Amino acid sequence: MGLIDYSTQSKNLMEKHSQWHAVTGQSDMRLYDDGVEAAIRGGDAGAVRICRVSLGRHRVLNENMGLRKGGGRQFKFVFQEAGECVFEQDSRQVTLKPNEWCMYDKARPYHIHNDGFSRQLALMLPVDDVREDLTRWEDHLLRVYPIFEGIGHILHDSLNASIVELASLPEASRYLVGKTLTSLAELTLLDRAGIGGGTSSLAALRNRVIEYIDRNLDDPELDIDGIAAAMQCSKRYLHKVFAEYGQTVSKSIWDRRIERSYVDLLDPAMVDRTITDIAFARGFNDSHHFSRTFKRRYHVTPRDFRRVGRSD
Repeated sequence: MGLIDYSTQSKNLMEKHSQWHAVTGQSDMRLYDDGVEAAIRGGDAGAVRICRVSLGRHRVLNENMGLRKGGGRQFKFVFQEAGECVFEQDSRQVTLKPNEWCMYDKARPYHIHNDGFSRQLALMLPVDDVREDLTRWEDHLLRVYPIFEGIGHILHDSLNASIVELASLPEASRYLVGKTLTSLAELTLLDRAGIGGGTSSLAALRNRVIEYIDRNLDDPELDIDGIAAAMQCSKRYLHKVFAEYGQTVSKSIWDRRIERSYVDLLDPAMVDRTITDIAFARGFNDSHHFSRTFKRRYHVTPRDFRRVGRSD
């Protein structure tokens, strides 16, 4: 990325997409024709990437499993300054409103969408640079926190000033800015952990459950009884774990199934398989139930979605 200060200047949506993708490399983002130009300012500060982004209506559907080519695992901190934005990851969904922030894992599938103007500050941080023993970062994925509270307030203001001054700094200074922002991010997570307190074991168990669900999506009998037995804990405790994230175990199972079916319907390797075959391979045992669930989640039928995906 280096340094960037860019705003699309387009007459039509196709040009707008082309310009944005060429500058940012975000091929998984879809912009809409709402008259709002997309703008980005920021760049790399050592291993850290920082930017301010203004966008109109848009969505990001990133279904990649694993690391992006040429880079390691990253966390992305998002500070919402204007408008609202919806984030989805690991069967959890949050709506980020002005003066709130959250973080998510860019190495795991995620969906982002909003229906109007949005302005954000963003900090992308290599996981390897974060002291896991200090921050307990897994506790904080897609948890919404107020910007103007605690050390998060300092991080936000420092990030904003860094974006403004980045282009005027020599490379060595940009590197030190990145290290400083990394330290502030660690302190921010530590500050939040002190407020939340005692959730690390819950977060760790939830992650293990999500991984177990992903490995067993093809089992139509997958349920909380089997998961509790595999995790060697009670069903009541599992309910407590997922309640901390505003979820239930059952909903998480169906959400993961529909998300993986979404990916399968776009997979060229699955082109010869019927929609029913794909649904049943992901643990559904009723094609009508699958179609209703898919349409409720993505606002389009599986058949129409697959047809549009092929035409693209």
